[in-house]
Amino acid sequence: MRCSWTLCDTPRLPEGAGLPMQQHPSYGRACGSLGAEAFRLEWREGRRTLGTAQVLARHLPLVGRVALLSRGPVWMPDIATERSEAAMAELLSALGRRHRAILVTPETADGGPFSRGGMIPAMTAAHVARLALAPELTALRARLTPGWRNALTQAERMGLRVTETGLPDDPGHWLLRAEAAQAQARRYARLPPAFALAWARNGGTLLLSVEGACGPVAGILILIHPPWATYHLAWTSPAGRRLNAHTLLLWRAIERLKEMGIEALELGLIDTERTEGIARFKLGTGAAACPLGATWLRAPGTGWVARLARLVHRASVTQQAARTLRG
Repeated sequence: MRCSWTLCDTPRLPEGAGLPMQQHPSYGRACGSLGAEAFRLEWREGRRTLGTAQVLARHLPLVGRVALLSRGPVWMPDIATERSEAAMAELLSALGRRHRAILVTPETADGGPFSRGGMIPAMTAAHVARLALAPELTALRARLTPGWRNALTQAERMGLRVTETGLPDDPGHWLLRAEAAQAQARRYARLPPAFALAWARNGGTLLLSVEGACGPVAGILILIHPPWATYHLAWTSPAGRRLNAHTLLLWRAIERLKEMGIEALELGLIDTERTEGIARFKLGTGAAACPLGATWLRAPGTGWVARLARLVHRASVTQQAARTLRG
């Protein structure tokens, strides 16, 4: 059964589905202000939305038009695998008619429909920390690891003053400047400060900070994309670390997001090799490590490479089976 993906300005989210930041219209608008083209598609049957996809496109020199589908499509919960795979094939075919190259990072770790569709893996799969906010606060607090809960209790006893605002339209905001300097010193990659400002102009933000005698000692910025939200950036001074200010701010954010009706908070990718301490902090909240799919690429020549890889794999399996029979 064929499905039809249609362009739409504001797709209706499939009932009961979560929504990663990369699939929210605010993300498309923010990236659009930074030079990318964003467009959205939906797959419907009657009044039901079965899937939505937000795609970013750019024209790259020597390559041509490139499409990026990140953390999508967003499917109706419990949709049959054969239906979502058929719909994914239709979507890739449609994108392929207008784009020279396609990059897809799906929510699922199942790469079957991509490996069979002439695509090759460009980046390995990863895990993201996701904290479900449906439980009551007492239950959420009980799920904190002992170390995380002790740090929170100590911070609460300090009587720290927490300020809650949205991110103002100010490129020189202290949190953006402090986090940019931190990123340069630690040499980690992240979206530019202009992205956060563009998001704030088009979507919801939650900025919490702790003030000390000489100014801010810690701050975090949350991007809100109902029904989920994303922990976007943070900074803590040495004094803030001694006060466990970051722990307090994240817990206050959890409380506030629950009041807003947000269902889940994504805390970012988990890298237990290069940033073990950060991974431990994220998972210490009780967040689950949710697997994402690898990044798949289709471009001129990748179909041939994918077919060759399958032939090599089959030959290897056949040789292994023959050795097993001989042994």
